[in-house]
Amino acid sequence: MLRKTKIYPLVCLILTASCIYLFLQKQKLDNKLRLSLVEAEKNEIRAKKQLIIAQENQAKSEKLLFDLVELQEKNFSLIEKLYQISPNDNKIRKQLVKTYSDMSWYYLINKQFDEAKKYAEKGLKIIPSEKSLLRNLALSCLFTDNYDKTIEIYHQLKNKNDGKITYRDIFLGDLLTLENEGISHENIDLFYKLIKNEEKK
Repeated sequence: MLRKTKIYPLVCLILTASCIYLFLQKQKLDNKLRLSLVEAEKNEIRAKKQLIIAQENQAKSEKLLFDLVELQEKNFSLIEKLYQISPNDNKIRKQLVKTYSDMSWYYLINKQFDEAKKYAEKGLKIIPSEKSLLRNLALSCLFTDNYDKTIEIYHQLKNKNDGKITYRDIFLGDLLTLENEGISHENIDLFYKLIKNEEKK
């Protein structure tokens, strides 16, 4: 009986120590959980701030782009008036054609394909051989159900150079740019395959 009496306090002590240990471990886990939750909340706040900053930057970029386009359109209107006054002035003709080309590319990137085609055709009425306009017309025709016209212009330009780069490579670069802008169409895939298959020959 004496033996049992001595063991009992020891068992109680061990159980008490175990309970304290488990309690402390639970406290540590609770603290870690609380810290994790706090960190998660901080990360969520940071993410929201980053999103707000990104949205603000996007709004600023869109406004800047809008201002640039508005300025381009004013410039374009002025050059058109100058061209009407002096249609034989070679410098004015070239500047107007460049503006048509820029506007055509802008509308193309912004998925306004009919407008892109319209500006390319306007410029070609002034200088029918202007390659940048022919290129924009070919690309806009991909999206306006005139794939045959795209191929016709491509074969017309493909072996010509702009500096050291052939128009075959320029068209490939344009298709990559359109893809990066999130612009897709089944005709793009057909056109890309056509160019790549010609490279293998």
